[in-house]
Amino acid sequence: MRTGCVLFVIGALILLQLRELPSLYPLLLPLLLLALAARRYPAVRWVLWLGAGFCWCLFRAGLLLDSRLDPALEGAPLTIEGRIEGLPVCRDDVCRFVFKTERLLKSEKDIADYPERVRISWYEDPPEILPGQRWRLHVKLKRPWGSMNPGGFDYEGWLFRQGVRATGYVVARGDNRKLEKATPYSVAYLRHLITERMTASIYTPLPAALLPALVIGDSRGMEDEHWAVLNRTGTTHLLVISGQHIALIAAMAFFLVRLLWARSGILPEYLAAPRAAAIAALFVACAYAALAGFSVPTRRALIMTAAVLAEPLFSRRLSRSHVFCLALLLVTALDPLDVLAPGFWLSFGAVGLILYGMSHRVDVRGIWWRWGRTQFVVALGLAPLLVVWFGQIPLTGLAANLIAVPWVSLVTLPLTLGGVALLPVADLPAGFFLWGAGMTLEWLWRLLEWFAAVGPGVLAVPPASMIALIFATIAVLVLLAPRGLTGRWLGWFCLLPLVSPGTLQLSEGEFSLTLLDVGQGLAAAIRTRHHLVLYDTGPRYSEQSNAGEEVILPWLRQMGKSRIDLLFVSHGDADHAGGLPALLEGLEIGTVLSSIPEQIKHDRNQPCEMGQHWRLDGVDLEVLSPVQGHRMQGNNASCVLKVGTGDRSVLLTGDIERPVEQFLVRNQGAKLAAMVLVAPHHGSASSSSRTFIETVGARYVLISAGYRNRFGLPNRDIIARYRAAGAMPVSTVRSGAITLDFRATGIGMTEYRRIAGRFWHTRDPAGD
Repeated sequence: MRTGCVLFVIGALILLQLRELPSLYPLLLPLLLLALAARRYPAVRWVLWLGAGFCWCLFRAGLLLDSRLDPALEGAPLTIEGRIEGLPVCRDDVCRFVFKTERLLKSEKDIADYPERVRISWYEDPPEILPGQRWRLHVKLKRPWGSMNPGGFDYEGWLFRQGVRATGYVVARGDNRKLEKATPYSVAYLRHLITERMTASIYTPLPAALLPALVIGDSRGMEDEHWAVLNRTGTTHLLVISGQHIALIAAMAFFLVRLLWARSGILPEYLAAPRAAAIAALFVACAYAALAGFSVPTRRALIMTAAVLAEPLFSRRLSRSHVFCLALLLVTALDPLDVLAPGFWLSFGAVGLILYGMSHRVDVRGIWWRWGRTQFVVALGLAPLLVVWFGQIPLTGLAANLIAVPWVSLVTLPLTLGGVALLPVADLPAGFFLWGAGMTLEWLWRLLEWFAAVGPGVLAVPPASMIALIFATIAVLVLLAPRGLTGRWLGWFCLLPLVSPGTLQLSEGEFSLTLLDVGQGLAAAIRTRHHLVLYDTGPRYSEQSNAGEEVILPWLRQMGKSRIDLLFVSHGDADHAGGLPALLEGLEIGTVLSSIPEQIKHDRNQPCEMGQHWRLDGVDLEVLSPVQGHRMQGNNASCVLKVGTGDRSVLLTGDIERPVEQFLVRNQGAKLAAMVLVAPHHGSASSSSRTFIETVGARYVLISAGYRNRFGLPNRDIIARYRAAGAMPVSTVRSGAITLDFRATGIGMTEYRRIAGRFWHTRDPAGD
């Protein structure tokens, strides 16, 4: 049974690695034959479990893919009717929410096939949006689409896991109206109401933001600085509804009901007190899990709690390993797409490590063993998973968790739960409990901020090879094995490949160019043997997000880089300089060169001027424009940079337009010749004149643009012009991040969307 549960999960995981989904029906007959053969040949059961996981995940994934938006409807004015699902996130004059579609119309004509769940943004003074409301909205939709970069967040995968098959925004000029009020008895509305009542009873900002996340998983009030402290101290799990939350509230209900039931007189004659207490505890645990949104850790904890309660409920006891594997199977069966989530692996990984590292030991005594060793086991065992998912290891996590976990579990959480339970009946006592919880959280937060400021923080780790992960797994199993295992200290050496650089190694005179997929903007990185150069920093997406934080920094961590030697900011437009503040704050940067030096605060800030030259590891970099003392502004003031050795070169042009192109053709001549050209102004018709294209003579033209961007870039006529000149256009819209390795043996190109794409990623994009 235990092996079968694990094989079921592996089967689902195999399916989720495919680029294309196979047909389900041809697989059903072999699966049926395996089921019949398994009765006679027990070994076949392993294959049956594996196939069952594969086919079940295929069935669920196929249902989601069938609920899609017709590409012909992208960008068209549509009318949708439906209900608000989940908790809307409203801040900075925009509300984002999931909308469960009940009807979709175009020009007042019903459309039969449409996505059941869409993610909507409402800009420009949105009204009050509450869970359960029913609306008629005029919207424009598009298929799920997100940037794809090494080390970056897979937005399309996240939408797929949520069952969201289209995104869009409300057309403010449309006749948008509310059809029904919020349903007062829905779980989402109750979560919203609890948050509202809690924040009304708390008068300090920090507890008002964190306590709803702690007790019901509502993190809408949390800011970037809160997440930064939690990430640096490895305590993010404290604000996830975990097994500790479920176990605590179930235990409280169990012992309270058992005590009252046993003293009730006649009730134990009809139902034994332990069984009644188990029923009550299970009911309370289910209700709390629903309020917490049934996240993966919540489902896992609920199933494990139910298995533990099976002993008093059914007079049957299951071993810990059986409970663990049963929870693994049921969580995967309920939603096999959960296997894609980091929380799935971290949640089950932590429990599995505790079972392996703490069970079946003799001479167990002392506070270190009962609590301190648990934290050590989890911190060490989860390190390989943290490297795989996040490319970093929180070094201060062990010390911070030794204090934070018992404090939150034994002090802050009980006070918070008590306050929430009293909210419907007694405001004053509820406020007192919540005030106490807030005070305890503020005390803890000061300590966490101290850990984040003075501790070693997080260790950024380059991407680990499969061999390194295998060695790390062996190391964890050996180091956490019971005492007496010979040579256990060798496990520490097996961890070394996990933290050793494994990135591309370049020789003298070789370099690599990566055009990052930042949407409608530009960010390009040049790596030589020992140096890193960044050209532009991508766009600012909103007040809270930018390409520097969401794309460039994760990519640098993936590459094992923590310093930029030269940073060029071609000009001041937000789609080229929007990520600069995040990089200046989060990285060591050698020299910054730009056409807007007066707007950049950096110790080594210089204007970008024609004639500047560097030689890094045998690779030449030269600025070709603008000239010293120029009066150009905006696009035409862009730094034009040529990088290369010999005939292997790249020309980066920013947003220059035809006047500057003509100037370069007249004054730079042969210096413009390059094997690779990053298209001026994202392929706009205001750039890429025929004379300029012919003078450069590029073999490849790289275009950085956003999917279905409002400017319609790249221009189709410009693409045709490049092709007519013998150049091959390659766009980040279709390819994701584009990497070209310039080696002595030739050029190699990698398109990240093609190598990392899975079946849920949108294909055949328009506008590329």
